[in-house]
Amino acid sequence: MARHHGKNGVVTVGASNLECLRSWTFTETAALADATCAGDTHEVYVDGIKSGRGTIEVVFDDAGTVQPTFVAGATLSVELYKTASDHIAMSIILEERTTGTSHTAEVTQSWSFRSSGAVTYTGL
Repeated sequence: MARHHGKNGVVTVGASNLECLRSWTFTETAALADATCAGDTHEVYVDGIKSGRGTIEVVFDDAGTVQPTFVAGATLSVELYKTASDHIAMSIILEERTTGTSHTAEVTQSWSFRSSGAVTYTGL
């Protein structure tokens, strides 16, 4: 199994890269439905509806062209790259935007999002 470094991570919106990316995360879950019947000796579950959520963090860039489109409530088509060929594509809705800094650090922005519709994995 090949090992990868996060320095190659990219978030794209359309044909543009999100400027000054620091990190991204994505978690996909499946709602499980209890299908246990009387007489079963163990619980039985079936796969239900899938959902996804994640975060994106950047160093704030007020000269950027993509960062300003990331506002709470926005719906965007994104691709989350961990390498040049391995990525996750989906439509997302931004739930929350957080801006922060300290007296010894740069200004950062982060967003939490939920996937909306199908999630496509390429090369993963």
